[in-house]
Amino acid sequence: MPKPRKTALAWRNLTHDARRFAVSLAGITFAAVLIFMEYGFWNALLDSTTVLIEAMDSDLFVLSKSRYTIVAPAGFNRRCLDQALAYPGVASAVPFYIEGNVSVLRDARGGKGRKVRVLAFDPDQPALRIPGVMARLEELKEPDTAIIDGQTRGVDPARLSAMEPRLMGRALRLVGSFRLGVDFVVEGNLVMSDRNFLKFYADRRQPRPELRRADLGLIRLKPGAELGPTLAGLRSTLPDDVVVLSRDDLVAREKWFWQRRSPIGYVFGLGMAMGFVVGVMICYQILSSGISSHLAEYATLKAMGYGRRHLVGFVLQESLILALVGFVPGLAASVALYGWLAALTGLPMRLTAGRVALVFVFVVAMCLTSGLIAVRKLFAADPAELFK
Repeated sequence: MPKPRKTALAWRNLTHDARRFAVSLAGITFAAVLIFMEYGFWNALLDSTTVLIEAMDSDLFVLSKSRYTIVAPAGFNRRCLDQALAYPGVASAVPFYIEGNVSVLRDARGGKGRKVRVLAFDPDQPALRIPGVMARLEELKEPDTAIIDGQTRGVDPARLSAMEPRLMGRALRLVGSFRLGVDFVVEGNLVMSDRNFLKFYADRRQPRPELRRADLGLIRLKPGAELGPTLAGLRSTLPDDVVVLSRDDLVAREKWFWQRRSPIGYVFGLGMAMGFVVGVMICYQILSSGISSHLAEYATLKAMGYGRRHLVGFVLQESLILALVGFVPGLAASVALYGWLAALTGLPMRLTAGRVALVFVFVVAMCLTSGLIAVRKLFAADPAELFK
């Protein structure tokens, strides 16, 4: 007598009770959405911390050795950039300024203040490859002007003229908006000229009114100059209190810090692990309940000569079916939630094909793990006891 195909038996075992099957799918869908959301927040943390680096018009970056992340307050002497500019192959060395620790943007008419990150550079040496910034360089040269990130929380880019913003207790005129995005540290961004930056941040003033220290140095190479040899040459030429990094190195360093040294990274990493564990528990309850309700049928199969390998195969087939069928509505719900959260928070909630594939692997692994745990109940099914 030919044995029925495991897939057909597993599918019928799951779907013979429509209501139980619907509840099972809802449970797997919930687990998939939970993993998607935790993974999404974790990626948003990493993406939001590197989006500024990706927007900078630079081949190499100079920063203080004590600057463990680009948002940390640690500068270096601007003379280092003059040394870099003298190195063969270097076309420009632009000082870049960042202030995100004490910057609060307020509306003079009242309302909640927003913690913002202020980015500054010389408009004659553009440092950001952002269309909304590049189009307003001449206006940035005017006194007390800035461009605001349109994704700043609580700001409507269409009503900038109605705002009466104040920064560091000083009136500010917004001349346009751009799109960069917020992160888990600040609620928005401002771009201004280095001259206006000096006016707003008195703590940056030295005995003479000039900016002697830069937060980052943006190095652009001449056409034909090779990145690797120039990077090695600058590292041996510049003082020991600065480091020179390529874009990939700086991005990797930022991600490493937020993954390994930031408590926020640990929280989302733990959330992903807990999402997986919760999913395993949900799937286990579904499979275990199905096994318990069909224990007599499984015992009958054992009496007919089906061995452990076949019975384990039936349960793992059920696990895969649950993973495949439950993943699709989980993905659809997550796409909607990602879009809603991105619009609500301004965080870069990006769902790429690679990330979808990785979550799918997690969901399959979650269901298979549950199946391997639940299958132990089958080994307790004794045909002799059932047919006494």
